[in-house]
Amino acid sequence: MNTVTVACTRRKTDGDELVLVPGQNCVTGIKEFTKYYPSPTSLESDLLRVASGVYCADLATKRGLREEFQRDIELHVPVANFQAFERARLDIEIALTIVFLR
Repeated sequence: MNTVTVACTRRKTDGDELVLVPGQNCVTGIKEFTKYYPSPTSLESDLLRVASGVYCADLATKRGLREEFQRDIELHVPVANFQAFERARLDIEIALTIVFLR
């Protein structure tokens, strides 16, 4: 299993963990978002961080050859609105599983 963590600052990793740091090796799109919506809420910032984490983890995790393209990725993303994401976690996991299986 590949472990990917979105963190606020770069830190040491244990083993093969990949650490994504918004603004350094991961683009969240917050600058572009604030051009149209100058004061993003913490929920909007969380959503951009989660979406960019999923996207960057997908790009950074090696796929196998031919039919061996499916991967197991464990993604850790800090969010301010934990309860909102905890309620939606299963739906998000199902959506990503379906996307990656097709």
